[in-house]
Amino acid sequence: MKKTFADTMFFAGARRALPLLALLMTSCTHWVIDTTTRIQVRNNTGESIYDFSVISETEQIIVLVPEIIEAGSDSKVREVEWVGKNFNFVIFTSDGTKKNLGIHKLKGGSVLAQIDEDFVLVFK
Repeated sequence: MKKTFADTMFFAGARRALPLLALLMTSCTHWVIDTTTRIQVRNNTGESIYDFSVISETEQIIVLVPEIIEAGSDSKVREVEWVGKNFNFVIFTSDGTKKNLGIHKLKGGSVLAQIDEDFVLVFK
């Protein structure tokens, strides 16, 4: 059976299209911009802390990590949908004192929020 010009062109086009299709199917997730932040809090203070939170523009406290984090330990990883803005972060100590951790920007992706012994917040 003799191949026609159309048959030859179809197979040539398919051979070029398959690798491109495979590339698009396997790597398209790398082109998406993060719209969430996965955050874990490390407590390097000498006391237990709880309710890693932000203060909204209306002064409402919104809890991001609702758990007690013992001295020297890490929280569970939480996912929040806030990215690209500056937030005023606060925590509460075991005696109920609110500690202001300053204004920081969430960039998206995975973040480790370390709180040192002087209650200074550093994102890594």
